[in-house]
Amino acid sequence: MQRYVENCYICIIMGKIKSIFLIALSLLPLVLSCNGIGRKEPQKEPKRVMIMLSAGFNNLSGWLLTDIGDIKAGYLPPKNSEEIMILVAKHSHGAYTTQTSPAVIRLYRDAAGIAVSDTLLTLPKGEKLADAKTLRTCLEFVQKTFPAEHFGMVLSSHATGWMPAGYYANPSNYEKVSSDDDILWSARRTAPRRLSSFEYDEPEVALTKSVLQETFYEGVTKMSTEVEIEAFAAAIPMHLDYLLFDACLMGCVEVAYSLRGVADKVGFSQTEVMSEGFDYDTIVERLLHSEVPNPELVCSDYIAMYETFTGASASATISIVDTRRMDDLARVCKSLFDKYREEIASLDWKTVQCFGGSKHWFFDLRDILDKAGMDEEDAALLDGALENCMLYKGTTGQYYSDTDKKVHKVDAFCGFSMYLPCAGSGVLDAFYSQLDWNKDTKLINNL
Repeated sequence: MQRYVENCYICIIMGKIKSIFLIALSLLPLVLSCNGIGRKEPQKEPKRVMIMLSAGFNNLSGWLLTDIGDIKAGYLPPKNSEEIMILVAKHSHGAYTTQTSPAVIRLYRDAAGIAVSDTLLTLPKGEKLADAKTLRTCLEFVQKTFPAEHFGMVLSSHATGWMPAGYYANPSNYEKVSSDDDILWSARRTAPRRLSSFEYDEPEVALTKSVLQETFYEGVTKMSTEVEIEAFAAAIPMHLDYLLFDACLMGCVEVAYSLRGVADKVGFSQTEVMSEGFDYDTIVERLLHSEVPNPELVCSDYIAMYETFTGASASATISIVDTRRMDDLARVCKSLFDKYREEIASLDWKTVQCFGGSKHWFFDLRDILDKAGMDEEDAALLDGALENCMLYKGTTGQYYSDTDKKVHKVDAFCGFSMYLPCAGSGVLDAFYSQLDWNKDTKLINNL
């Protein structure tokens, strides 16, 4: 009995000690917090996300890596910020046979001012970033991880505007016309002092538009893959405030029209883009750190930078448009294309402002109609529609094309390039007739 009582006393005492211990344990985080030990700063909800899509598993890799270095040297938001800078990238390192991984990386500056690259997602080696499914996987991850109010994107890679995949490099693949000359692809990062080219494979599905490009080998054969414009647009899960292309020949009315509903503002070059691309030292500050993103300023920075260059390197064209205001332009153009159909069909295309060098598939939209004899009243209608959707346009007055290794003057520049059927082909006409722009404007209306 005595032992039983002693055991009860022990249990009571141990119970009290346990209660005291649990109370003290529950108060420990408060004590530590009051002393500043283990305290965490509250993470702000993301408000704005800038995505840099750097698709460089091709001969642009070195240039694109330099661009990323410039971004890191400029403004980066701190980790505890409502501004989020994201890099979605894949680059080659040496031979294309050495596989690398597409990755999602957050860039920020730590408390010591050091630029940090925090890899958030890595996909299997060899998986292609120039693939709509892979791209969507990466972008959905970004959207889920950082459910922000606003998103914007800058894309840097190869591109060929509205053209069918592979056509720009090898028209004979489609036209079945033999040529003694090799038709080489014009690299986005081509400059007079740095010339390079690569082969495209024949596309698996004929006549698709391209916006990204990735090189790979099948055995000893160099191949490439691309993403068509419609698939690219569908792969973007979030609505974009802006979409800027640091890529060749994307400044087409056809491209901008196809991106309505995807991005409010689209910025692009009508010509080939020289090696420096955008001003990446300031681009994050312009798009992410400003009270309101300013893609127009990015475009004006672009022109200002190239105006400081000399010779062939001082070559640039760019514009930025509000895609939400393009319906009126389509309506006006439909009327004008119908009115001047015969004149457009019989134009001497060599008299019209071309942006493609010897690749004559990109012409100034307004100059086409001007050379077709558009009267003053119609010109006023067109100028009003252009002004309504054109937010900024600029040119250095010349552009360099690797297609003929020449510098060309820019005498007419409305901010949009467009296809000119009399300078094209039946194959291109058939493809072009399926574009949204042509469906709504009837530029080609005889198929």
